[in-house]
Amino acid sequence: MADFDEEKILTAAKKAFTALNKNVSDDTILQIADNVIKELERNFSEEKGNPSVEHVQDLVEREIMKEGYFDVAKAYILYRYEHTKERQKQKEDVIEKIEKDELTIEKSNGKTEKFSIEKLKKSLSFAVKGFENIVDMEAILKQTRS
Repeated sequence: MADFDEEKILTAAKKAFTALNKNVSDDTILQIADNVIKELERNFSEEKGNPSVEHVQDLVEREIMKEGYFDVAKAYILYRYEHTKERQKQKEDVIEKIEKDELTIEKSNGKTEKFSIEKLKKSLSFAVKGFENIVDMEAILKQTRS
């Protein structure tokens, strides 16, 4: 079975209705969440991989529309769009900080220091020791930067 959080699906559906002050029964919310979960179980598994957050959100939207709450689905779509823009802006800000050498990180001891790609490479080299032929460190570094 795919790795997803049923409680988050319920919460997302509830918030969509609450945002528009729509009174809807708990049974309707549970039905929407149940349909999303059934669809996820049909389409995802250990072998097929896990659904993305966007995929789950798309299913929540679809199920809200199936129940006839098109205004709620529209509000949910707009909410997602605004949050996507905010996440993109935050990502751009982090990239800018990296390029200007202004990004700081918090270490496990609580101290902060400037992010260092060299320190990250050193830590990764230690972590993959003995697995260099199957672990693509450059891909990990590229993904970390992203």
